[in-house]
Amino acid sequence: AEEEWQAKREKKRQKFFSNLEKEGLELEEDRESFDKKSIFVKIHAPWTVLVREAEELFLKMPVEENNYIKHSLWDRAVEKLDCCGTRSPLDSGLDEVQQYITLPFNKGHPEKYLNIADRDSFFSPSLRSRMVHHVLV
Repeated sequence: AEEEWQAKREKKRQKFFSNLEKEGLELEEDRESFDKKSIFVKIHAPWTVLVREAEELFLKMPVEENNYIKHSLWDRAVEKLDCCGTRSPLDSGLDEVQQYITLPFNKGHPEKYLNIADRDSFFSPSLRSRMVHHVLV
């Protein structure tokens, strides 16, 4: 009974892996584990899969730097009240974050997006994880 259960389990695993590969993901098995029973599978998403998922998820990607930063009412009030030129305690340790004008990703017009030539860093690790998760579920 145990062997039959293991065979069914292995068949389901192979079907799952096959479906992931049909979606374009690349799988790398790591059989070296601490307990010699577990198998770790690393999932890699090639550029074509990332582009397809970015478009499907309508991910907003940067097209140009935003030089028109609009300060909030709170920021303007703090500036006016700060007569000594010191920074607000709320601002301490915070650097200015670069803002971008974004558009939903469209693989038909890659030339629109900033830094798309650098495929290794165009999509952040968190976006890559989100896209792979979308394929998995």
